[in-house]
Amino acid sequence: MFHFLFSIILYGFLSFGTCFASTQSGDGENCASRQDFGSLPLCFIENKGQIDSSDVAFYVKGADKVLYFTTEGVTFALSGRDGVRWTARLSFDDAKSGVAPRGEDRTKTLVNYFKGAPDDWTTGVETYSRLCYEDLWPGIDLVFSGTVNELKYEFIVEPGADPGAIELSYQGITGLSVRESGTLEITTLLGSFEDGVPFAYQIIEGEQKDVAMEYALGASFARGETGGEEVFSYGFRLGDYDRSQPLIMDPSLLIYCGYIGGSGDDCGDGIAVDSDHNVYIVGSARSDESSFPTTLGPDLTHNGGGEDAFVAKVNAQGTGLVYCGYIGGTDKDLARGIAVDSEQNAYVIGYTESDEGSFPVVVGPDVTFNGGGLDTFVAKLSATGESLVYCGYIGGDRADTGHGIALDDQQNAHVIGSAESRETTFPVTVGPDLTHGGKVDAFVAKVSSDGSSLVYCGYIGGEAQDTGASIALDDQRNAYVTGNTRSMETTFPVAVGPDLTHNGPGQADAFVAKVDPSGSSILYCGYIGGENEDEGVGIALDDLGNAYLTGSTLSDENTFPVLVGPDLTFNGWGSPSGGDAFVAKVNAQGSALVYCGFIGGSDVDEGHDIVLGEEGCACVVGHTMSDDGSFPVVVGPDLTFNGGSGDVFIARVNAQGTAFDASGFIGGSSHETFLGWDGAVALDSLGFAYVAGFTSSTEGSFPVIGGPDLTHNGDIDAFVAKVPPYHILLRAGNVNTDTGNPADVLFVNGSAGDDAYRIIVNPPGAPVTMGILAPPGGPNPAAFALYAWPGEAGPSDPAEQPYNIGTACFPMPLSNGNPSAPPTTLVNNIGYPGILGIPLLPGVYPAPTYIVQNVILARGTWTLQGIIIDSNSPDGLLSLTNTIVFVQQ
Repeated sequence: MFHFLFSIILYGFLSFGTCFASTQSGDGENCASRQDFGSLPLCFIENKGQIDSSDVAFYVKGADKVLYFTTEGVTFALSGRDGVRWTARLSFDDAKSGVAPRGEDRTKTLVNYFKGAPDDWTTGVETYSRLCYEDLWPGIDLVFSGTVNELKYEFIVEPGADPGAIELSYQGITGLSVRESGTLEITTLLGSFEDGVPFAYQIIEGEQKDVAMEYALGASFARGETGGEEVFSYGFRLGDYDRSQPLIMDPSLLIYCGYIGGSGDDCGDGIAVDSDHNVYIVGSARSDESSFPTTLGPDLTHNGGGEDAFVAKVNAQGTGLVYCGYIGGTDKDLARGIAVDSEQNAYVIGYTESDEGSFPVVVGPDVTFNGGGLDTFVAKLSATGESLVYCGYIGGDRADTGHGIALDDQQNAHVIGSAESRETTFPVTVGPDLTHGGKVDAFVAKVSSDGSSLVYCGYIGGEAQDTGASIALDDQRNAYVTGNTRSMETTFPVAVGPDLTHNGPGQADAFVAKVDPSGSSILYCGYIGGENEDEGVGIALDDLGNAYLTGSTLSDENTFPVLVGPDLTFNGWGSPSGGDAFVAKVNAQGSALVYCGFIGGSDVDEGHDIVLGEEGCACVVGHTMSDDGSFPVVVGPDLTFNGGSGDVFIARVNAQGTAFDASGFIGGSSHETFLGWDGAVALDSLGFAYVAGFTSSTEGSFPVIGGPDLTHNGDIDAFVAKVPPYHILLRAGNVNTDTGNPADVLFVNGSAGDDAYRIIVNPPGAPVTMGILAPPGGPNPAAFALYAWPGEAGPSDPAEQPYNIGTACFPMPLSNGNPSAPPTTLVNNIGYPGILGIPLLPGVYPAPTYIVQNVILARGTWTLQGIIIDSNSPDGLLSLTNTIVFVQQ
């Protein structure tokens, strides 16, 4: 998507991976769908002379077809059985002539052509994942993208433009019809293919408003004076919509969201992100290679046993898979966590029932299966994903399961899990405890950088059942772990805190512990819990060594150690199944809680993972069955519970732990959750959150956008979603007017003196807090709107504004009635009617200053200006603030 979306987006889909049914055999048999390259994004190859036709600007090659993109349209060269070929053409009727497509989102793939003599070779040809025909019809762009199995095209229509001008026509086909389902069927002599049901929407008052849309067939006609080839034309018919309504910046809180799966049950369970914003996902797959989107590796063949572990790398745009493959043997194998190093090598932890006869062991740390039903496995993948650098077991003669993984700066993998095996067979070395304590112990281990051995490995546990769930590392390679324990303080290795006393005899408490870099001792260890079941699941760290935890609790506020927030009141219906998620911050010494509170509604809520964002804000993901009537929804990504047996939630807790900055759902009409503990969320350097889980909701209700796959494939698919770090939030408070602080921007009503026009440069990833000073003498409150315009408009670029309010540093008037696109509205106070017709966000805030906190802007240069409704001025006219040029690096 463009970073700015205009008024209407019209979607169409054109199948590309479908093998065309032969009409010459007479038997009507359809040939099977060909998975040319799974769900990889299309690579639009630029024509640098390797194709003789100078009319071709870009092309795409498939197994049985080639698509050529020219200034006039798209040509489909189709191949059928017995070498039969056919050509069909899609033309842009009554469009602007000579519009050449522009490649966007360049991929890392380069294409070489070695034809003829060396002087005739064409090498290093660049490829792109999108093509844009800009302003093909007045105010309308046509954009092509998709995967190898699906070509997607969309029309981006500016306010005031006429979508009725869009007309397309096919030549070389035998028929064009609209099915009852609303799809468009295109028939050729080599079979048929179809465009999906079209979809259109606008953003009105911060909400997506669907616009009715359907195909409109034109009359078929003969081309040329003597008849010639028949042409079939079509356009689109739209329902009512607002032709002048501008869009809010970044209208969707999901940057992308899509499936990874095949015809079986496939579950995502762990996620990581690298410095280039590529995303890595692991989980378990029942789907074999005939339907699962395997590409490159590490293993392209499902190995049996019901489930294989899988690992996949999603490109930075979320549109496709860089690699995807299995790790497994002939028995059951599951991946539970993943980490990635600076060289884009991926490290995977999980557990397996497969022995070394079928499991892909290489190097270590142990290449022999140890029995007992389950061994932990840990593996390192090459940066390309095509091979395993190492892969081996950690285990003894009983069931031992790995759950979490973290990397230090020397590429040592630190892992946590649960061990039934006693020290007589489990590979204990150094510590922290070399003696098994009871039924099940948590274990923590450090794997050498080459994967050949364990630097340390030991237990954390007491005489009862203790489970290790998640691990995090600080800069000194101290390991911080969490899980749950039923062991009392008489046998559990409590030290320092945060609580040295078990809170529910016979019940589980969450625990948190810090292990020194050598692995030989525990620096602190204590409980977090109440009188009922409490479970620690995810852990994260800040730079000062404070630990942040999430999990689930059935204990209410009478026994659970609530402190500060974000919610001090238990919301569920108690034991045995109706609990709340919780979030807690433990001080750097491990001696006490800084804050601790609930996240939940009236039904079941579970915390699954936590990451730390900018300025100490904690981002928690989990599963909830509570609807929006009781769950603390704030901002989004989705403020409405979607039904079924639960949604995933993502909640952002402010740095003080007192409240939610954002909280909302990700889900569809069926079921969304996580397979187990830890690893469900990752954060990149800009604060964008990436969530992995699994869903049984189809694309009819699940919020698919972008990819990597927009179509649900089986009963259960893994999913991946990217969520911005924050949306537009309003806060009451004071603004620092020091212009030397680039994160604080003040818009002053009326004359701003020397600050009437200035330039501010914001560091990469830093949030910006903007304030608008109320009009002198009131009203209290005043209504205001904050506008953004891409690019820099200086003091010499005044434009007359509506309502007789003078000039402003904008290249275009701030009027919705203007036929050109107005500036984007960032925020508008609801204190007074928005007479410009702009969207209203809730909140009325006291004078003198209105705060717009944590505004998210794309990288680039923006001109920003506020407008204030001043009812004390003559005729209630508007007043302008100063203008600021804001550079988001």
